[in-house]
Amino acid sequence: MAASIAHELNQPLSGIISNASAGQRFIDRGNVDLGELRNLLADIVADGRRAGEVIRGVQGMVKKGAPARQRVNLNDLVMNVVRLVNPDATLHSCEMETLLEPNLPAIEADPIQLQQVLINLVINAFDAMRNIPVSRRRVVIATERNGEGTICTSVRDYGVGISAEARDRLFEHFFTTKAQGLGMGLGIVRSIVESHAGTVTAENVAGGGARFHFTLPVNAAPL
Repeated sequence: MAASIAHELNQPLSGIISNASAGQRFIDRGNVDLGELRNLLADIVADGRRAGEVIRGVQGMVKKGAPARQRVNLNDLVMNVVRLVNPDATLHSCEMETLLEPNLPAIEADPIQLQQVLINLVINAFDAMRNIPVSRRRVVIATERNGEGTICTSVRDYGVGISAEARDRLFEHFFTTKAQGLGMGLGIVRSIVESHAGTVTAENVAGGGARFHFTLPVNAAPL
């Protein structure tokens, strides 16, 4: 659990430290641009909230009993995640794009846990494009309703793709291809999705990059 918390909190805490340090430098220089300082503080607040949501999500995963589920609109959840990861997208010089099917039915789910699934997949997408030219760095989040009573949500990057060696072990806990990774993110993704009676898969995409899909059952009326 300590390794899991460390992995999940690394991104927002790094953002808080980076923005706070930048604010200190602005103040030390004098002649502070209040607009820039206001933006830095807004990013710190957003990262602080995200860290709190991560902690609540991890707590929810280890609590006994069923997760706190409610009717969730996946399109709204996607847009909230895009807002949360926007500072990271800027840091990685990545463009965010959404392709959302309108009028999706609601699903019964724990929104904090599903938010964590999407955040993990998006952060992995950023990492996959670390050595890709800036002009090609793009993350596309899409939703679509399947004909089998399920909704598929996908995260596509334009990075290096998934190696043959990693493909069969991607969702194992403590397996990672990152030099400084703990290998918890995709394992947590699989655990959360499966706890919602869903499935998660990954594939390489023609033209470069990878796409991660998670599919969840529809069991509520349309929102």
